[in-house]
Amino acid sequence: EMKTEKTISRFNTVSKATSDPFWDWNILTGEIIWNQGIKDIFGYRKTSYDKQWWRDHVHPDDLLGVLDKLNKLFKNQRTSLKVEYRFRCADGSYRVVLDRAFLDFDSSGIPIRMIGSMQDITDRVDYINAIEAQNACLQEISWIQSHKIRSPLASILGLVNLIGEEDIDLAKIKEMIPYLKNSAEKLDAVLNEIIKKIK
Repeated sequence: EMKTEKTISRFNTVSKATSDPFWDWNILTGEIIWNQGIKDIFGYRKTSYDKQWWRDHVHPDDLLGVLDKLNKLFKNQRTSLKVEYRFRCADGSYRVVLDRAFLDFDSSGIPIRMIGSMQDITDRVDYINAIEAQNACLQEISWIQSHKIRSPLASILGLVNLIGEEDIDLAKIKEMIPYLKNSAEKLDAVLNEIIKKIK
């Protein structure tokens, strides 16, 4: 019990320099001790949980990937892990975390303890996703401009050039007006499509 209190005290001292949740997993007992960050970032009241609790709070779509990395770490006796996943808050929402951890083995190569920190990178991930979505939209608009706009615009320019010829009579100009109108409507539809994508 004293060791647990000392660990929490040590974590809370470290957490004064950062708001990141720190954790200490005793692999032999299954207990995971957290610092104040588990309350401040995720809204949980306790600072001591087990591995199953952690598993239950990793997003279901991310869990297998995280466990796979963890198992490879154990199997290959590597000491450090860096993994990104979504972790559920007390209010049911998810935060994206970058979890960095270090693993201790005993003299016979059995993993006994893992210490790590969760950095909340939700805002960064949201920003990157927004930029990527914007880039995808711009690429789509660029494709529309180079493919869909070019055809009706070329028709309009061609018809305008014909109308501008000196020897053309009024009857021929009247024949061209429906084609000109049709091309203008197509161009207008494409421009409206672009405006909707920008919004």
